[in-house]
Amino acid sequence: MKVLVMLWHEIYTDLFQELHDGIIVVGQKLPTEAVLSKRFSANRHTVRRALSQLRSDGLVHTKRGRGTIAVAPPLTYRIGRKTRFSTNLDSTASIAGISILHMLTRLSSKSEARILNFGKSEAIHYVEGLRLRDGRPLLHFTSIFPARRVEDLLIHLNDGLSITQALAASGIDDYERKQTRITARIASEKMAGHLEIYAGDPVLVVKSLNTLPDGTIIESGHSTMAGDRIALVVDGDRN
Repeated sequence: MKVLVMLWHEIYTDLFQELHDGIIVVGQKLPTEAVLSKRFSANRHTVRRALSQLRSDGLVHTKRGRGTIAVAPPLTYRIGRKTRFSTNLDSTASIAGISILHMLTRLSSKSEARILNFGKSEAIHYVEGLRLRDGRPLLHFTSIFPARRVEDLLIHLNDGLSITQALAASGIDDYERKQTRITARIASEKMAGHLEIYAGDPVLVVKSLNTLPDGTIIESGHSTMAGDRIALVVDGDRN
């Protein structure tokens, strides 16, 4: 048993070093379990244990029908008063942008009206999408906006602008984070499909409120992040 434990760790260490040194590059498919078993003179259970640890470390991703693929290490995202997603990421990030899944204008529900501080139900813009890194989903998000403050927001988003750019095109270029609430849960089947993970994998859920300088709420957001792809750092308020 002791030899077996040491063997899987040796396999893990060798593969970890190859990933770190760029011998196995991001997006490259790792050899199959059968090939690795032959290479390391180990059974598949031992190889599988090493791959499982690499997956837990966020260095590889296993997808049915595609095998095990090298991925970029988790990004660091700083949560502070400024809300711009791309500028809050660490300097190593390479973000391909966003993919809009669904957007529409509709009347707010009672709970949405309460969140946006409406006196009664009003029209809102609803946006659902994915943020991508190297073409791979990093997080799933939904946001609601008071339609009367940004009437043309969806038009600008449909033109391919980011949310920040679309808000600026709608006359909103100065806003900040008022509130952030972070929780952890396991991914549902639907969310797992969005993020290309397994149902039951850990995810981080971030709920936020963004306001204008006068305190008016301009956006209520809800983001679900794959737990092994992003690390959240909460910054103190800065003047």
